[in-house]
Amino acid sequence: MQASSNDEDLLDEERLKWISRHCKGFIPQRPDVQAHDEETKTLRSIIHQVFCASIQHGLSATHRVAAWNAICALVDQCSYTQCGALHQLLWDDGLWHKLFHLYLEQSHLARPKSAKQLLATLSSSWLKTASELKDGKTVAADLVVIFVDTTEIRKTKASIQASTHFLSKGVLAIDDMLAPTLTGQDERSTRRTSDSLQELLSVLFRCIRRGDVGSATGQLVTVLLDRDPSPSPIPGASGMDLMPIWVPPLAEICRSGQVEVADLRLHIFPVLFKRSLLDYLGFLQAFGLYYCFSDRSPHSDDSPSEHLLYAALQSGKELGLLYETDDDEISPKEDSTTDSTHVAIPVRFIGRMLRNRSGHARLTGLSLLITSHSATRPFPAKTFRLLKRYLHIFMGDTDANFRGELFSLMQRLMDRLRAVSAAAQRQAHISIDAATTLAQSRDFLQWHLRYLSSELRPTTSYQHHICALKTLLVVARSGLDDAVPGCCLSKTAAAGEAKWPFHLSILTPELRRMLLDILLDPFDDVRQTSSAILGLFTGTGDDDQRHEACAVLADAIGRAESMMLASGRADQADGVAHLYALLYRERLNTPRLSDLDQSPRQIVVAQLVENLERLVGVAKSDLAIATSKYPLHGLLTSLRYVLSQDGSSYDLETISQRLTDCLHELWKIVRPVLCNDAPEGYAPVPAEEMTDVSTKDTLSYCWRALKESSLLAGCLLNYSTISTEHIVSLSNLCFTQLAELRHRGAFSTVAQTWISCCLRCRDMKTQGGVSMTEVWYNKALSILEDGLIINTRRSAGLPSLMCGLLISDRSKSLLARVFEDLTTIARLPVAATITQESSLPQAHAMNCMKDILKSTRLGEESERYIPHCVRLAADSLRSEAWAVRNCGLMLFRAVIDRLLGTSEVHLDQDQPSSIRISAQQYPELLDIVLDLIQSSDTKEGIFPALQLLQSMHCPAVRRDEIEAAVFTLTASTSWHIREKAARVYASIAANATSLNRIETALATARYSHNALHGALLCAKHVAARLRLAQRNSADRFPCMPERIQSTKPTHLPRLAEILANCSWLYYKSTCPVVKAAYIDATEECGRNSSLTYAILPEVTSTDNDTAIPQRCFDARSELRQLLRQQATSVGDGVLLLNVSRATILSLPLNPQLVVEGPEQIVELILQLAHRDADACSSLLRRVALDGVTLEKATQRILIKACASILGSDPKMSLKCEALRFLLRLSERRSLFDDISPLFLKANASASDTLQGEANQTYADQCLELGAVALTSWTRGDEEIGSNITRKAELWASSCCRAIQQGESSVYSREAAASALNRVHPASWSLLERRSPSCFMQLCLAVYDLLIDDDEDTRSLAATITAVLLTAVLSPRQAVVLEPGESKFSLLRFMLARWSNDKQFAAEACARAFDLGVVGESNSMDEILEKAVDVDTALFAEEKQNLYIDETTEVKTWGEILLRPHVVPLPQILLNRLARRTMSGLESLLRRSAEEADGALGWSTKPGVFTIGLQVVYGAEVLLHLAERGRRLPVRPSSIRLQMGQLAATATTNGVNELWLREIRRVLNDAVLRQFKRTAQLAYVVSEATRI
Repeated sequence: MQASSNDEDLLDEERLKWISRHCKGFIPQRPDVQAHDEETKTLRSIIHQVFCASIQHGLSATHRVAAWNAICALVDQCSYTQCGALHQLLWDDGLWHKLFHLYLEQSHLARPKSAKQLLATLSSSWLKTASELKDGKTVAADLVVIFVDTTEIRKTKASIQASTHFLSKGVLAIDDMLAPTLTGQDERSTRRTSDSLQELLSVLFRCIRRGDVGSATGQLVTVLLDRDPSPSPIPGASGMDLMPIWVPPLAEICRSGQVEVADLRLHIFPVLFKRSLLDYLGFLQAFGLYYCFSDRSPHSDDSPSEHLLYAALQSGKELGLLYETDDDEISPKEDSTTDSTHVAIPVRFIGRMLRNRSGHARLTGLSLLITSHSATRPFPAKTFRLLKRYLHIFMGDTDANFRGELFSLMQRLMDRLRAVSAAAQRQAHISIDAATTLAQSRDFLQWHLRYLSSELRPTTSYQHHICALKTLLVVARSGLDDAVPGCCLSKTAAAGEAKWPFHLSILTPELRRMLLDILLDPFDDVRQTSSAILGLFTGTGDDDQRHEACAVLADAIGRAESMMLASGRADQADGVAHLYALLYRERLNTPRLSDLDQSPRQIVVAQLVENLERLVGVAKSDLAIATSKYPLHGLLTSLRYVLSQDGSSYDLETISQRLTDCLHELWKIVRPVLCNDAPEGYAPVPAEEMTDVSTKDTLSYCWRALKESSLLAGCLLNYSTISTEHIVSLSNLCFTQLAELRHRGAFSTVAQTWISCCLRCRDMKTQGGVSMTEVWYNKALSILEDGLIINTRRSAGLPSLMCGLLISDRSKSLLARVFEDLTTIARLPVAATITQESSLPQAHAMNCMKDILKSTRLGEESERYIPHCVRLAADSLRSEAWAVRNCGLMLFRAVIDRLLGTSEVHLDQDQPSSIRISAQQYPELLDIVLDLIQSSDTKEGIFPALQLLQSMHCPAVRRDEIEAAVFTLTASTSWHIREKAARVYASIAANATSLNRIETALATARYSHNALHGALLCAKHVAARLRLAQRNSADRFPCMPERIQSTKPTHLPRLAEILANCSWLYYKSTCPVVKAAYIDATEECGRNSSLTYAILPEVTSTDNDTAIPQRCFDARSELRQLLRQQATSVGDGVLLLNVSRATILSLPLNPQLVVEGPEQIVELILQLAHRDADACSSLLRRVALDGVTLEKATQRILIKACASILGSDPKMSLKCEALRFLLRLSERRSLFDDISPLFLKANASASDTLQGEANQTYADQCLELGAVALTSWTRGDEEIGSNITRKAELWASSCCRAIQQGESSVYSREAAASALNRVHPASWSLLERRSPSCFMQLCLAVYDLLIDDDEDTRSLAATITAVLLTAVLSPRQAVVLEPGESKFSLLRFMLARWSNDKQFAAEACARAFDLGVVGESNSMDEILEKAVDVDTALFAEEKQNLYIDETTEVKTWGEILLRPHVVPLPQILLNRLARRTMSGLESLLRRSAEEADGALGWSTKPGVFTIGLQVVYGAEVLLHLAERGRRLPVRPSSIRLQMGQLAATATTNGVNELWLREIRRVLNDAVLRQFKRTAQLAYVVSEATRI
């Protein structure tokens, strides 16, 4: 599609609109009009002019609409006539095809309505006119080409929509769309239509990844399947007779990983699954429906097939194709109520998915339980039991995306519970089942609230906290509690017809206390969510309840402020602010006291302002004292949260002046620190004299104060009642801050407030009538022109100043002026006398342009300045000043980011962006890029130019020029430029022309090492690109013709032939780098083909310059010769590495050498290790990548070589690489039996080396190799003696020490986990039989790994647990469970295995009650006092393990001691437990009586909370032991008495409710059992008396 038109001949918008309205006047009315008539020529001329206007890229949106409307109107009028000559106008001149290509190429630029209109015009004109030139197969081929071509991103959606439209309207038939897949060789033309349709579907499914085309693709797939004349069923699997035709292509693209399953689920699955239930069931069976619900799965964890199956199950449930049932088998069933058929899935099968390690499986199981096509369908009886059993697993997941899906499912659960309960209430009086359903729903909700509140205990991890809070928020907004106002309910609760038939109180006093406790949590979202839940219930009770809530909040504020002032931490300051905001809202309807002029809410604000003024005064007089004792940011944040509650309704006249003055004074205080060129090391003189105040503390104080003051200023600007004087004052303050700040975090925050200032003041004018925007712009421009010294690369806050002014400009005329002024400044010559380049106005001007381009709010307006910025950046790269060149490079990168829609450009990436930049849309870009590439002035612009070129869609007429320019760079003297140019060249020129250019360069550049090296690099990357293209095209679409495939299959063999004909390069070249590059290129050509490692074949050239003896390349001889030579350059090492790699990889081609002379190869590798250890390490790394494809004999040679390396004395890094190579090969179970003796030898060598000097990596790898050796011993034929058992015990002890001792061990915890993962089931059985004590310690170590802080370690431990339990319990492979569930499975096994073992009982007691830390000198009072101490550190240190919940561990191990079949504790442990428990009860009782508790009180601290539960559970264990007849050192009645007193005192003084729950439970159980024994005794006595 080409047409030319000068700008002056281009039809304007008004003319085009006139043509559209009067188009009938251009159509000849005579039925016998001919093509040569004057009327026809005039019409042709008009159509040509309108078409030329339609294809222009630079049109405005309205101009393009007018042009497309006009061309559509003219074509429609020609189609409506009965005149054949006018019909031929559409075909003889190719107008229809031109419009067709116009739609494909520019529909993304047009408005949707115009694009649809053009598409309708094309279809109607096709159907209404007749011509021999109409060829549906050609049109279909053009569309399919775009489907296959991955570079045509922007055309994909247009081609899909056009295909759908044409098929629907009858323009194209199904045979036309399938014709391109049947074109090719003769034998392919007989393929079945179903095969062709499958191939086309596979192509379409892959298109989903290209942007926003999912919905359009789904529509096209529907049309294709509807119009398939005779769908051919294909044989299925898993007991199926037929498989849907769309299953194989869907399975293939899913396994390839090219399409996101989420996109398929959203756009494709509903289209396919709703067609037929049998097809859907066939799809599920083909992907292992029955396996996914069993304890064994045919797929690996998180495999693509598994993801696809899980997504299909969820889609089927949402579409009403799946239902959960209490039955025992999966089966299709008919639903009499809806007259439909569905697949019934047993609930017990779904329960197995809930404990799976795969997050996808767990979410799918939960979705199957919760979602339903019918919202009122009752839950099966087992559903609630499964939710109660496994919900804790979901609450602890560390994946944020997983938690997002979980919250969505929780919302669905509440919606369905509400609908089910409402429906059951309506039928409860006539149906017992409905009444049961209603009772079950209520019971579950009550349990759910108790469970969520227990998850808020202070020792749980962040994941449990945020999941519980988010779920509580969902429950509260569901309307379950009628205290929540209707305006705060969720959309489904407010708009739904179903209402709760009952109500439950959510915010109990106990829950309020726990929510207040975590308002000082370190995580922002935890604090925000907790505040949001409390905010739902503020001001909702009666007067007494509100006064009580205010008292609780005031008490919490006092404690929180004390903690915040002591530490100055930002999280605590934010918690204080949330508390003040809640107090402010709680006093909404509190009556005004008669003796005060202010309302209770105004009192809160006035108190905060007064405190702010006082602390500002302290900071003004002594910054050091303020930094250490009186942080400001808590008060500033509190004021912002409070003033944000009412918006513009609060009257600020009384305090606005005071706040403005405070903000100005605060700026004067922090300005010396934050405006210093090095704020990180600056401190005022008084602060320097105080040893406890560091520069870090001072900077933190100033930055946080400025940040919060700026946010407070932005909040004030939102009030309509604030005076103009104060608005201008705050805005000028913000301007000054941006102009002077040098701290990046500071001016980034102020920049957001500056935008608010500009928007608020954009209509204001000075007394002289000048707008404030103009005044500020002139001041900013003067700062630029004056050359203000800014020692930052990004010009500090100046770019933000400009962006804020442009965002607020209503007229949008300021942008042109800004670019003009900035360009003028940027192009000023740099004076030679300038020594301080950071003060260059040119650099600041370009930085301003860069930020303008990156601003999303200025995106549409700044679009037309992109070519202008590219030209400026290109010119700046030639500057002699480094600062100008650097800023020009950053501007260039900003342009690339803008064009590609990315956030950051990685200039070294090999793969281009999926977005292609149109050279026609930006015609100047290509010339600028070529200018940079061909320029010899600077090399700094070459890399961004190549990156931009790699992402451009270049016109075909200039392709040769572009390829030649890039290929020229491959001869550069810079290795980096040659490498980058070769990669780009391969990405834009992997075709026959590129091969000719490479061949010519290799033949003519023999005397230039740089040119030869560059040409060989091109050959290497082109070969890699060709192999990838063949795999993506020909291999995946074998029946596609070559014009549709992205590359021809003959290119790669031809490139290999070119390199083979140039083998003289290796023998004649004197440059080792060229030789090495030649080996790389030939190896890349031969990989995965018949040429594999057939490097340097015989040479038959007779040219005198290139003639060499006819011989084949002997890599072994070449390696031996290189090892004899002395290395003289770095290139020698590169060549040595490549030749040694060729020696190893060519061994399969020389089997005789492998059999007869392996020692020679081993000796060569050892020589290489001593000659160049780094080269040998690189060799092992490279060969390890091909370890799977190496022959077994070759692998034996390499293992011998590695064992010899470990026994010799090379560099430690080489030994580590040798061990890593051995460990990788050990994973191949098929080789293990043959090569295990070699591993034993290597393990012995490694152990000997470990006794000497070794690093951490080597020690860890030796530990893993020990696991391999253990497997070799247990799987060998020799009898296992005591010596092997002793070695196994030593290895197991090392693993246990590494896991339990941490940093004090020789080995790392991660290495121990990896080593245990390598243990074979037979080795676990050996340890269990031969060394039960050692086996117990390993099980405990695995348990510790299951609660490790690292997610990967926990996942690995889950795998270890599955193998361990399989080895000792089950002969078949067990499923890998989620780590939390694996922990309980392992605990159940240990309890069953060692219930009578005193060592296990002692271990349980030590883990539950931490008896090791309690000695004679450590009383419980001291331990409790230490736990209560407040942490005053500004930057709090996190605990080592953030995942573990200490209270859960206390309860878990404590419950083990309660089991009746567990052996009693040894007397010494029992005595210590009794002393600790009684001492703890006394200490807790004393503290609870002396010190009142409450929100944020002493019992909230994690350490105190854990100690309290240890004491309570210790008392429970003692009481149980007494009931079992064990004599205690203390009377049980004393324990019960202390527990009762503690419960009463704790209740009175507001101790943590979770403590009280456990105290009451233990006490109630003990008293109840005592009553039962007393009653039994009384009964026995009465019976005896009667007798």
